[in-house]
Amino acid sequence: MKFTLQKATETDLDFIWRLRVVTMKDMITSFSEWDEHAQRNYAAESLNGYIVLVAENRAGVITISDWEDQLHVTWLAVLPHYQGQGLGTELIKYAQSQAL
Repeated sequence: MKFTLQKATETDLDFIWRLRVVTMKDMITSFSEWDEHAQRNYAAESLNGYIVLVAENRAGVITISDWEDQLHVTWLAVLPHYQGQGLGTELIKYAQSQAL
């Protein structure tokens, strides 16, 4: 699936928050309490990342942290509508290409 990346900005924070809730809340609450304050802080950290666009529509987020000698995918999330179509795989390939 083709995608483009756009640097996340403050105007993306609501999208990032909604994405975090829809993709993470059920998983987290299956083993722990949902701490909204902490989760909002994690969402805000993705302002250092990129919004994933598919046909100009927001489809997800990818945040990659540079630890000098290592790159880490800090968070990668794709809206359910775009899941199962290879987008996550393509984003991992993108992240790997950044490490070369």
